[in-house]
Amino acid sequence: MPNTYYYACDECQQYVARADKVEYITCQYCNMPLTYQGFKDEALRYYQYIHGERCHCFVYYDGVGNKYSYVPEDNYSYFCATNGSLYWYDNETARWYRRGERPLENSLALTSTQPSRAIGARVSTRTVNYNGMSHALTVVSDIGGYHLVYSPTGLSELVNRVPNDKILIRIPRNTEAPLPQDGFKYGCSWRKDFDISIPWIYNARTLASDGFYIVAKIPHKFNPKNKRHFDQVKRVLTNMSAQGYGPDFRPDNIRFEENGDLVLIDFSENPAVRNTDEDDFPALMKEFSEQFAACGESPKSLYNELRAGMSYDFRKKMDNALHAWEK
Repeated sequence: MPNTYYYACDECQQYVARADKVEYITCQYCNMPLTYQGFKDEALRYYQYIHGERCHCFVYYDGVGNKYSYVPEDNYSYFCATNGSLYWYDNETARWYRRGERPLENSLALTSTQPSRAIGARVSTRTVNYNGMSHALTVVSDIGGYHLVYSPTGLSELVNRVPNDKILIRIPRNTEAPLPQDGFKYGCSWRKDFDISIPWIYNARTLASDGFYIVAKIPHKFNPKNKRHFDQVKRVLTNMSAQGYGPDFRPDNIRFEENGDLVLIDFSENPAVRNTDEDDFPALMKEFSEQFAACGESPKSLYNELRAGMSYDFRKKMDNALHAWEK
């Protein structure tokens, strides 16, 4: 197992993991010096008292700098943000909650361990330069592991003749995120392979130099009671089961236009799904289907309906598949 050295930016609250130790390293976002956090590996845990949470926990890291905290009194492992706050993800509401914000036992769809990407701590406001002007932004979503999503808040239009409330800016959270120009290529691939739309990207020609996406804001969340919504989700899941790969297709990553068309809004995370081992893909599809089913009033019934178009053999593989936290 390779050595891993961890650094953190006190300004942006981002972790950086390196295979070698360096005397001086700066943040890619704010250019501030990073603070050395110590040497750890994937297997090492250490005991810590978190003052902000008033609890003792075992803290450990994965191989890319994501930090987790197991709290014995809760019998649960939380994401540990760099500001010291602990979070857990509820599949039932598709939301992140701070420890103590909502009782763990209130959720039947609670994840019993962490997904592979940490939420980290967000930068709530920032500015970007675009078309020779500086624009103020405010964060609107920090759920994704690879990107923070912002809305422009200034009086001047970020995109000429497009109202600011009709666009969003997706900014890579860390160096693990695909470069925007590569993410755009992945999105085009999903559009071609699965006949699925991605948002209009206003700066598609300058992604490499901009370092972020300016995308059209898609208005509606998945509503399982909307037949057109449900049928499109079912079609994509069915096609993915047949092809054996696909995008990171879950409720947080899709939206719907006013006319009901499905749009894959988080289209750049290609390695998270396409490189999945063949044996793990049914487990991933099981997770996707469960998350969509949890959006409705009868999750078990919706889950079975979402799988109805899949082959018997693939449904059997899903039935026998273990979630990542069960392995």
